[in-house]
Amino acid sequence: MAKLVVLVDDEYCRGFTVPCSGLSLYLELDDEKLLVDTGPLHSVLTWNSTVLSAEVHQVKKVLVTCPLLKHMGSLPKLLKELGELEVYTPMNYISTTLRGVRHLVAGTSRVDTRIHAYTVLKPYPETVYVVHLPKLDLVIVGCSRVYLPTLLRGIEEVLENRPLVIGGFHVRFNEYCIRDIVTSLRKLGAVAVIPLHCTSRKVREYLIKKVNRDFLRYITVPGTGFEVVI
Repeated sequence: MAKLVVLVDDEYCRGFTVPCSGLSLYLELDDEKLLVDTGPLHSVLTWNSTVLSAEVHQVKKVLVTCPLLKHMGSLPKLLKELGELEVYTPMNYISTTLRGVRHLVAGTSRVDTRIHAYTVLKPYPETVYVVHLPKLDLVIVGCSRVYLPTLLRGIEEVLENRPLVIGGFHVRFNEYCIRDIVTSLRKLGAVAVIPLHCTSRKVREYLIKKVNRDFLRYITVPGTGFEVVI
């Protein structure tokens, strides 16, 4: 079993949370707590994690999807607060300023026995993480500045179960783009999607309606404060 909480997102979902343009996900596994991205502002990350009872102070690993401030702006302060952290990120000029960060090379690599990473460095550095759970694979994308169908093709070979895809899809509303995304998700065998950062509310509703047939079919539009147990 795993619990996933959206700590930072562009849209509001529930509770006394503060939405903010960026992304941070808190993932609680049986024996580990980790963050995927930290969002841009440490004050927002701290407030939302407190409101949502996310034990960020126990996190030992941070996975960065996209080395931009919207995804890792809070990381320097988090490193000061928590001390030793395993941090993984695709390389760019921002990430090279931080000490102790493990830079991911292009292609497929392993973070640990449970997590795969697929990294693209051109035209934009971005990493997709695949967390292998007992009944499904959690596929986490950050911003999808690299076209989402391209990123999904890159992780096909490491999938062990049908995927749940969550994260930023980088689309407001473009009929042809959305059609390609839905086709790619179905081809991948996605059980459901949870669209977040840099994806309009209208597109989030549309993708959930088109993809989530059995699992997470009737969820509210996800955003800051959204929580799901997998």
